[in-house]
Amino acid sequence: MTDLLAWRKEFPILDRTTYLISNSLGAMPRGVYGSLQAYADSWAERGVRAWEEGWWEMAVGVGDRVAPLIGGRHYFVFRFSRAAEQSGDDGAGVPFNPIFLP
Repeated sequence: MTDLLAWRKEFPILDRTTYLISNSLGAMPRGVYGSLQAYADSWAERGVRAWEEGWWEMAVGVGDRVAPLIGGRHYFVFRFSRAAEQSGDDGAGVPFNPIFLP
């Protein structure tokens, strides 16, 4: 339990409030500031070119980190960025058939 409590300092809002909304917008980790700054810098400097310079791979990278936790394999788990993708429509009427792990 002590190891888990040590993580509290990584979430600034927990210093001043009890935060029980973990099913929606969870408490923001301290490290997000730097990540958002790097994302914004890439967007500002590269514009749409940022997609081919790493943004497409972000979904796979997140999936690869989550995969071992849910019994998935490399490149088989990825996050959806749009609700249309989850519904089986790519937004242009082209069927999209994701495979969901049980």
